[in-house]
Amino acid sequence: DRLHLIAGTKLEHNEFTGFEIQPSARLAWTPNERQTVWGAVSRAVRTPSRAERGFHFYSDPPHSVPALPLPALIPASGNPAFGAEEMLAYEIGYRVKLHPRLSLDAATFYNEYDHLYNVAQLPVEFRLSPASQPYLLLPVTDNNALYGETYGGELALTFQPLDAWRLRAGFTFL
Repeated sequence: DRLHLIAGTKLEHNEFTGFEIQPSARLAWTPNERQTVWGAVSRAVRTPSRAERGFHFYSDPPHSVPALPLPALIPASGNPAFGAEEMLAYEIGYRVKLHPRLSLDAATFYNEYDHLYNVAQLPVEFRLSPASQPYLLLPVTDNNALYGETYGGELALTFQPLDAWRLRAGFTFL
């Protein structure tokens, strides 16, 4: 009764990326009635939107861009190969009941992100308008080329002076 394992997964299917598996596992150890130590590992995804995979936007006519020598047309388009953004999360925590009506929680986390959204510049082209005016074509598209990480910790204090009244204070560092 002191060690608990909770495992599960979310299975999802969508037309853009097919099957996505999002497992999670949590382990909690309660060495006594007052203390709990826990840890978790989880995977989550963000499914791309229709726009990220298939929109097209053109601004016409070419406009002046201060840093460029010529007017520019910047068409933007979705990317049919745009995939799901992924996150792998690691968490550990500790809870102690300092008194039957007072508890303290401390937790830390570390998250790894992969295939994050970014806007990618496609090759620049030199073009002439129907009126033979030169301009630059600067196409951009959605892409999954970024990665990142977040980490931090949380402290929370819960005090219950009455059965129907609970006070909580917390601090989060990200």
